[in-house]
Amino acid sequence: MLIPRGGPASFLGVMLAFTSAITLGVVVMWQRARRKELRILQTSPWEVWPCRGEKVRVVSSEGERASGRRWSTDGRLVLLKPDGQSQCSFPVPGPGIKDKVCFAGDITGSGILAAPGGLPFRHVTRTRKAR
Repeated sequence: MLIPRGGPASFLGVMLAFTSAITLGVVVMWQRARRKELRILQTSPWEVWPCRGEKVRVVSSEGERASGRRWSTDGRLVLLKPDGQSQCSFPVPGPGIKDKVCFAGDITGSGILAAPGGLPFRHVTRTRKAR
């Protein structure tokens, strides 16, 4: 027998199997996310939206404690209707966004939010449906 039973060889075999399973899981999740983004980009046109950046109060694991919860502030990108009222808000996809942003997808559900030119981009999802 080339490899004895037990000992370091069996431990390395178990670790290799565990690492392979974790790697496969990460690859599958990454492919599913890219597939969802690709489907949105194939079925929805890019739309240019006026926007503004805002700091909003969010529940957080860190921050000041009030009303039994911890609160902190988070930067959000607010998409504006033509009359200047807010339509919805999403996390900022990256630096370089000033007053316009490109959006592809369903504004009440999920979509791709990007700076003009396409990069950086971010897959965004609304947690609550618009009223």
